[in-house]
Amino acid sequence: MVDQNELFDQLKKKNESQFEELLLRLKVDKSHIRWSGVTLSQKVVDLIGYLAQQEDGLQRLQERLELEKPDDMALILACPYQELFAFQEEDAKFFFGRSTFINDLVQAVKTKPLVAVVGASGSGKSSLVFAGLLPHLRQEGSWLIEYFRPEKQPFNRLAAAFVHQLEPELSKSDRIDKAINLADTIRQHGFAYVVSEIIQEHPGKQLLLVVDQFEELYTVCAEEERDRFIDVLLAGINDSLGLKVVLTLRADFCGQAYSSRPLADALQSADLKLGSMNGEELREAIERPAQLMEVELEEKLTEKLLEDVKQEPGNLPLLEFALTQLWKKQRQRTLTHQAYAEIGGVAKALANHAETVYAKLNETQQQQAQRIFLQLVHPGEGTEDTRRVATRGEMGGDNWELVTHLAGSSARLVVTGRNEETQEDTVEIVHEALLREWKQLRDWIKSDRSFRIWQEELRSRRRRWQRNEQNEEDLLTGSLLSAAEVWLDERQADLSPEDGEFIRLSVEVRDRKTLEKLSIQIELETERKQKEAAEQSNQILVKAQRKAKQIVRFGFATMSFSMMLGILFIVVLPWSAIFFNNRGLEKLQAHQIKDALSYFNLALIIKPGYPTALYTRGLVYEDLEDFDLAMANYEAAVKGHFPPAYNNLAYLKIKRGDYALAARLLEEGLGLETDLGTKYTLFKNLGWAQLYLNQYNKAEANLRQAITLDGQRGSAYCLLAQVLEKESNIEAEIQWQSCLKFSDPHHPDESEWRKVAQSKLKK
Repeated sequence: MVDQNELFDQLKKKNESQFEELLLRLKVDKSHIRWSGVTLSQKVVDLIGYLAQQEDGLQRLQERLELEKPDDMALILACPYQELFAFQEEDAKFFFGRSTFINDLVQAVKTKPLVAVVGASGSGKSSLVFAGLLPHLRQEGSWLIEYFRPEKQPFNRLAAAFVHQLEPELSKSDRIDKAINLADTIRQHGFAYVVSEIIQEHPGKQLLLVVDQFEELYTVCAEEERDRFIDVLLAGINDSLGLKVVLTLRADFCGQAYSSRPLADALQSADLKLGSMNGEELREAIERPAQLMEVELEEKLTEKLLEDVKQEPGNLPLLEFALTQLWKKQRQRTLTHQAYAEIGGVAKALANHAETVYAKLNETQQQQAQRIFLQLVHPGEGTEDTRRVATRGEMGGDNWELVTHLAGSSARLVVTGRNEETQEDTVEIVHEALLREWKQLRDWIKSDRSFRIWQEELRSRRRRWQRNEQNEEDLLTGSLLSAAEVWLDERQADLSPEDGEFIRLSVEVRDRKTLEKLSIQIELETERKQKEAAEQSNQILVKAQRKAKQIVRFGFATMSFSMMLGILFIVVLPWSAIFFNNRGLEKLQAHQIKDALSYFNLALIIKPGYPTALYTRGLVYEDLEDFDLAMANYEAAVKGHFPPAYNNLAYLKIKRGDYALAARLLEEGLGLETDLGTKYTLFKNLGWAQLYLNQYNKAEANLRQAITLDGQRGSAYCLLAQVLEKESNIEAEIQWQSCLKFSDPHHPDESEWRKVAQSKLKK
């Protein structure tokens, strides 16, 4: 017979991360456990209750706990440090170093209806609230407490918190249905009446509502949903008696928060700025938890940790992570200098751990890991990058097995969960410190930033379209749709099926509307051309009649008059891909960029894959300095063997430092039949690429060939002078003179080379 009380006592000793690991080991889905707004003890009750309903469920739990008992008695005690997780209520006895701020926060909550805890990422905002404020208030016995994160649907999350207070005994499915219905009501009418009902049920008590990670309203929530939520929240605070609201906000999002005048007014003198810990506070955070567990730190180890953490708020998660790693390596209840050196110290412990996990993956898994982590980052625009919660669908089913591995005890780089409203599995990076400290991840973000920024905009547009009952007016249009077509072609594996379908539907509607407009334009143009043709026919007829009279006058009256009026009348309707492309070029030359792009798009609708139109559309994007889209169009034109596209694509590759690929493109382009002007540029650009590849002999030969083709253009002279200087050739001065003579001072490259030439010739 399994003793449930004994199981409960053993499980209570675990922290959040250890409890999550146990669920993974037992293969228990989180959907069977209450997860949001409950303590660890309540989660333990749910787990025991769920397993009790299964045959041998409690026996499996007992066996699992027996396997986890270590040989070293010191390790029986749970680690008091929190790795990268925030301290929770049940961890309060291990939360040290913030007593001053806890007291300040308690007083602020008692005297103000709204308090914002503001601090840098990793400064401990959530820990201060959950392990500092909440235990203190619960001891008073006069508070009802609910908390939530806004995520993508803040009204649903708020409603779920209220339902937990209103009807705590509801089943999970009933609780979800109730919350969804309540969310719609709150969105329209506010929540003062809900708070009033809760307070009436609990006389003499106040309701504290904690909105953790308030910045999610600015990273993953749609703008109109965010603005409405802020309005409703502030109105509810003003209209509700007995309600207090505490929110945590990253300091780098204060600018966005304060851009809302009502919110800025509400936060006047209501924000608690969480600064960095001083030396004594850090010492407490390091030593006091270990002392409670009767574990010592070697002499001077605390001083070494203090020196390395540098009292910066963002370093606190790194300190906790390093201490957790040290705890695992303790010897005879002692944390040692040797173990500290092995983990790489505070600064490198997390990065080393992440790199070790990544290095153990095979090549395919490493590629999957890159896609996974990139989807878990919201790229900042004027703010730091932030983590985001992604769904299993966004990750792709093939990647979820690796997600589970990365969430396991040997990795702990991500945290998995479940959205109760949508019944979707979710995943997020364990802490934003990983974004700062792991160089591999920073490099991935840097190289993929433009795609990820675009992808987040795409998801925002798709969610708005879904909220508005799939209104066609909310589909992608214009340059955003053009970009989407390119990304869909290049990165389909990184787009969810929903995003891909949204793009394809946008294309269908765009093409349908374009063809409808085109049909009207053709009818109007046909009518105009017919009128012009009739006028031309009359003019020709008049001329023919005059000619006929002349012929009669000169004695050729026997010739048939109808033959003399043999008029060739051809009216060519110019609505074709070539016509649209030419019109686009006219608009481009007139700097009417938007019109030019429209004509090039029409040309490609009529004749998909038309190389000339792809090339000219690339010119538009290059003019707009959207070089990624320009290259995508040039690449498509290259597939159609359009010689000028080789030049432009290679030029952009040279500008990005990809000289070898540029050289290959230009050599391929020279194998095509083309005009002399294009051939000149192919030889010139090839010589340019070879200059950077240190292939000076080849560069010289190709640049001289370009000059042979056209000796009145300056670029080849300027480049040849640079090549000859590399070879210490005295002819370089002559080429610099030709560079100065023939180059265009308004050309972006040649203008710079002219300055070099002037400098060289002065010497």
